[in-house]
Amino acid sequence: MTDQRSRAQKISSFAAPTEDDLAYFDSLSAGEQRALLQAEIDKGFAGGLSDRTFDEIVAEARAKFEVRRSSS
Repeated sequence: MTDQRSRAQKISSFAAPTEDDLAYFDSLSAGEQRALLQAEIDKGFAGGLSDRTFDEIVAEARAKFEVRRSSS
């Protein structure tokens, strides 16, 4: 059986999945989907707290949005 972490790496973003990500996820069995989601949840809980402030995080997200919007 494939390691959960290597399967999770096939999803580029759980927050904003691509069409390929969704197709891959849909190709998995219900048990594999649950295991993949559980691995992602576990990864989140295992991570530490950010040393950036909320304002810094929001500013970075807005800057990325502006770059994407201006390049469209």
